[in-house]
Amino acid sequence: MPYRCSFLTNDRIALICSDRLCVYDLKGNVKGEYRYPSRLFDFYVAEDILVTVFDLYGSGKGDTVVVFDKNGKDIFAKRIDGNIRDAVYSDSCVYLLRDTDVIRIDTRFGVASYVDYTFEVARLQVVSDGEVLLCTETTAYYLTF
Repeated sequence: MPYRCSFLTNDRIALICSDRLCVYDLKGNVKGEYRYPSRLFDFYVAEDILVTVFDLYGSGKGDTVVVFDKNGKDIFAKRIDGNIRDAVYSDSCVYLLRDTDVIRIDTRFGVASYVDYTFEVARLQVVSDGEVLLCTETTAYYLTF
């Protein structure tokens, strides 16, 4: 079942489905296809990039993050302990919101850094490289890596 259809670039369209990701050119030719290893939990679409989060065990014990390029090729994948609540991408880094921390992973080198927080967070927003806002219902908290 399709969840979303979105432009990755001006000539690439991503179709995010319940069991796979398909990338098409504007003529409808398949440029890439990826069958998910488990249940799709969340996704984030940015220019030239798509980030997906899979519930690894179906029991909340860990998730897998996969980053795809504009042709649907997986360019980064990592298993993450704990539950990922939100994922965004900016400047070759994927930012992952978990229950008590935010992880910043440079997808070129696999280097990760962490910042803890102690309040209820609803969403994650990247301000610039290494700077994020953790948004709650009433305020936003600024964090740096």
